[in-house]
Amino acid sequence: MIVHVGPSALRLPARFGGAVERRMLELAEAQARNGEQVMVYSTASEDGWGEHRGVRIRYLSGSGADFALRFVHDAGRRRPRVIHVHNRAEIAWLAKAAGSGPTLLSCDYHFEPWHSRAALRGMSKAAWRRCLAACDAIAPVSDYCLRAHTAYWNLPGSRFRLVPNGVDCARFRPDERLRAEWRDRLSLDGRFVMLYVGRLCEQKGTDLLIAAYRRLGPRTALVAAGPCGRFGRTGVSPLAMQLEAGGRYLAALDDGDLPGLYNACDLFVMPTRELEMFGMAAVEAQACGRPVAASDHGGLRETVPDSAGVRFRVGDAADLAARVAALQDAPGRLRTLAAGARENALRFDWPRVAQRCEEVYAAL
Repeated sequence: MIVHVGPSALRLPARFGGAVERRMLELAEAQARNGEQVMVYSTASEDGWGEHRGVRIRYLSGSGADFALRFVHDAGRRRPRVIHVHNRAEIAWLAKAAGSGPTLLSCDYHFEPWHSRAALRGMSKAAWRRCLAACDAIAPVSDYCLRAHTAYWNLPGSRFRLVPNGVDCARFRPDERLRAEWRDRLSLDGRFVMLYVGRLCEQKGTDLLIAAYRRLGPRTALVAAGPCGRFGRTGVSPLAMQLEAGGRYLAALDDGDLPGLYNACDLFVMPTRELEMFGMAAVEAQACGRPVAASDHGGLRETVPDSAGVRFRVGDAADLAARVAALQDAPGRLRTLAAGARENALRFDWPRVAQRCEEVYAAL
């Protein structure tokens, strides 16, 4: 049995966001389709069981440390072949201490908890390094993520196995019917549509997106969807109000609406300033045949090649606006990039990622 466990803030399936939660569940679905027995652990208000697209979900009440301890006790009784931990290194450490089986840690963030608090930084980093050292292998999601981890933690390269995030290319695909339906639903008429999906915050470059849009004029429409700050939170931030003043802000959408929304746009925009380890939304948009304008940063250099989109200078709204305007005036190039986007996304189709995981599991 393969067991997946990760953040304990959102109940699975997390229909309104949570990139790590989605990665965990979609990978489990791909493994189940391959005939594997797979179980995913999730937080809930009470203990119980569920099922989602062939994957058993084990619900445990609690969160944080309480959830981690209850997971180790529950999973250990099931003697899993491998425990695949997502982002929570302390769970991998607890599982190893309890003798629960080999552990693989997938990670898309290299800092330890509380790293921003100077008073706790030394103690927090020492404890987190011990947790990382307990993992049988650590799986960054990109070469950029791998370099960040090795530089920050000074761990030997032999401990790492690159395993990228994935995308369901059967669900996220070009669909003209969905495109027409969603463009009509959003009253987009014949305008050129820029789309952003993700958290609204300065780290993700939401302010840059707004500034670039204001430079482009009335032939361009801007649509953005996602929570303000963190997944699972409600409320409207100043950035969201700025979006609503000139564009369309849809808040956090149901996961089932995303293929239609991606298809409705002409260009997906990913303006992240820092700490973008992969760019999952950018790959999902590409799977729908949509080119991407991405900042020239981090994992986006790997997931948005020149054949699938364009990159602009990090933090430069004027450069982003110029790149978008150039594509608006070159429909032939836009079509070429759209074809390249779909082809690039197929590199990250979940069956391929599941096969990569199996290779890593076998070597543990």
